[in-house]
Amino acid sequence: MFQQSVLKWQRDYLENQLPLTPSSLALKANQECQILTHAGQWVETIDPSIIAMLALLHHNKTKTGEIFQNLAANFSQITHRQKEVTRSLRQPNHSGSSSQTPEWLMEAPSDPEQLKLFDGRYWHYCSKCGKNGR
Repeated sequence: MFQQSVLKWQRDYLENQLPLTPSSLALKANQECQILTHAGQWVETIDPSIIAMLALLHHNKTKTGEIFQNLAANFSQITHRQKEVTRSLRQPNHSGSSSQTPEWLMEAPSDPEQLKLFDGRYWHYCSKCGKNGR
């Protein structure tokens, strides 16, 4: 009886009348096993690996959901931190320094790929800015 049900599912799937995924196939197989068991028509000839496969799929689905929730939570924290940094950079600098221009602005670095940190931002050398670059 079970094999007949599986063959019917296969035919329906091949005729594009039954959308199947691994988890939906496991659910259908489990339901069919339970129906045949309660009707007294189930004959145990194989090990119950279908239930184990269903449990494994359910476990994987649960863990994947937890991972995505973790990622979403961390992305929102990162976004929040970036907004705070952006807000603090937009506010005027009240640190007491009279000059907003760094000393190294007009001097070309020995390595053009060198990055400089100034006022909470990273700056790189541009050979096209100014007369001799900035």
